[in-house]
Formats: sequence, C-alpha cells, structure tokens
Amino acid sequence: MKTETIRKLGSYAHIMTYVRNELLQTDIFKASFDEKGFIYDVVKEFAERPVFFFEMSNLEVENAHFYTWMGGIQKRRYDNPYQNDLYYLHEIVHAAKMPYIAGMTFDNFKMKMFENELLASVYSEMLVYFALPELRQNTFTHPIYVDQFLRDPHYTSRYKDFPNRVMNELCIQRRNVMLSDKTSNMAEVWTHRFALQNDAWAEIWKDDYDRVERALIDLEKNALNFSGDIALNSHINWLLSEEVTGGTDIPFPRQAHAFAKVYWKNKEQYSLAINMFQTGQDISDVGKSDDQNLSFASSQKADV
Repeated sequence: MKTETIRKLGSYAHIMTYVRNELLQTDIFKASFDEKGFIYDVVKEFAERPVFFFEMSNLEVENAHFYTWMGGIQKRRYDNPYQNDLYYLHEIVHAAKMPYIAGMTFDNFKMKMFENELLASVYSEMLVYFALPELRQNTFTHPIYVDQFLRDPHYTSRYKDFPNRVMNELCIQRRNVMLSDKTSNMAEVWTHRFALQNDAWAEIWKDDYDRVERALIDLEKNALNFSGDIALNSHINWLLSEEVTGGTDIPFPRQAHAFAKVYWKNKEQYSLAINMFQTGQDISDVGKSDDQNLSFASSQKADV
C-alpha cells in the first residue's frame, strides 16, 4: 500500500462526489448515476460508511488482497474503461452489502463472505447488464455467464417491473453454478472455478478474520460517535501498525502472499482458456487438474 496515495473519504457527500467525478470513467455509468438509476442506488448505499482508496505498492501481492473487506479499495486501471467501471462497481457492492459481526463461528463467517461475493458478482456481472442494456457490447468479446439470461425473455421482459424478483432468481441461478461441478459451457465452468477460491480464501483467514470484523465495527462506531474522518484516521493507523503489517507496507502480509498464489494461478488458467476459446481450440481440460487442489494450495502459509 502506497501510504502517500491514500484518499480518505469520511462523509456521505465526499464519497458520492468522489465516485461520480473521479472514479467513474464511462458516460453510461455516469448517466446512470446522474439520473439516480442503478449505479446511483448502489453508490448511495456504499456512501453510508467511511472508506479510503489507495494505490498498491506491490501489484503481485496486493491485487487480490481483499482490502474492501478491511475498509479500503485498491485502485486498478484497465485498458477498457467499461471494465474499469465494472471493477469499481464490484468492489462498491462488496462494501455496501458487507455486514460486520464480532465473534462469529468460522462456518458462519464463511457463509457471510460467500453471500457477499455472490451479491457483488450478481450486481456487477449480471444485473448491471439488465439495468444498462447498452453496456454489454462495450465490455467483453468472449461469452460471459449473464449472456444466457440476457437472451431469455423470461428474465428481460420482467426486469423493468420486477427487478428484485429477477435479482433473487439470478442469485439462485449463480449460486447453483458456484456450488455445482456440473457445468454446461465455458462461462459456467469458470464461474464455478473462481467460486472455489472462496473456500481457499476463507481458510487463509481462519485465525484472523475476527480481528478485521471487530476493527470495522470500531470504524462504524467511531464514525457515529465522533466523525468519519476521525474514524478513518484511527482505522488506517491500525491497518498500518506493525502488529498488522509485520513491518511491511501490506496489512496482513501472510494472508496476502498466500492468496496471491491461488489467484494468479487461476487467472493464468482463465486467460489461457479465453485465448484458446477465441482461436477455436478445445478448452474442456484447462485448469481442471487444479480444481481439487485450490483449497489445499491456498492454505499453505507463505514465508514472509
């Protein structure tokens, strides 16, 4: 984490202004915000809790580190500005829909994080295409999971009048693919394989997740009792303390290094599958040998 780049946003107004004027890049997303549409509604919920943004100091280690859960969001840059906006939408939904509870059992914690990932994925990889129909042609050239639903009038014809009902159905559809190894196309295969990372990530955090949960509860309490700025200062000081960073510039470095190994391996296989698909090659076996090993590999402690 490049501490000199930290941008603290301690109030609702500051968050709304920052997202609209500095974060969003595309006219489609900006228009949805300005017209108080889908994007505005998501950001409005996100703006209820103080947050900070920052530049990463180590892309290889920090890119997949779940900073959003810890109260901050690392900045990324994609060549495609629509993909850039989708990335921030995903993280914003994570933060907006994230509850914090002290003293949870590990199984309950895993369930909470699984549901949060499901919501972030449904919003940023499915619902957004229903809400912003012109978006799909600007994002990815390869098939994505939502395409099958965008072609289905059972979903498209009902979204305008019954968005919550459609959202609930899409959540169940996606959860089913995340949990099942019986997939029927490339998009479903990789939706399932990326979901395997959830258990892997949780195992890495098994000993320390409650520290983060309690710290974010303190952030919310301090924001209510004092101010968002005071709460953020205290929280960031804790995140950057030696007890959390181990003398590095990355909070919880062991967990960051351990999950980075899993993330980049899966991403490498995904990129290979996309390239092979686009050139007409058989991708049925790409990454398959890694599926059973994800949780084991990710639970190994990194030497940091």
